[in-house]
Amino acid sequence: MGLEFELDMSELEEAIDKYPDRLAKNLRLASKRSAGLVEDYASQNHRYKDRTTRLTKSIIGYSQANEVKLVLGDEGSNFGTEYGKYIHQGFGSWGADKFIPNSISKNKEKIFKNWQRAIDETNKGF
Repeated sequence: MGLEFELDMSELEEAIDKYPDRLAKNLRLASKRSAGLVEDYASQNHRYKDRTTRLTKSIIGYSQANEVKLVLGDEGSNFGTEYGKYIHQGFGSWGADKFIPNSISKNKEKIFKNWQRAIDETNKGF
């Protein structure tokens, strides 16, 4: 009399196959949320006076799966301005306004928490 044991691994294999796609999707959504936070912070914490709101509107946060970027749109960009580069890089006696690096730095912890939440959510569904 022998003991037989049968294990169906098809569901596990399917979950393993789908895991990278789910993780990439969740990280992309988390990065998108983080980009919005960074963009809002930069729009509210800058040194320049924005008389037309065009310069503030040219602050653009965007994301990829594991990257959050914030840029100041320049000429040639749909939301850009021709003078944005002078604010961002400085010109003459006007020093560079470091609001973009400051915004990323101030929100770094939130960005990492959003990514960790995305990883946890993916793992929970595994």
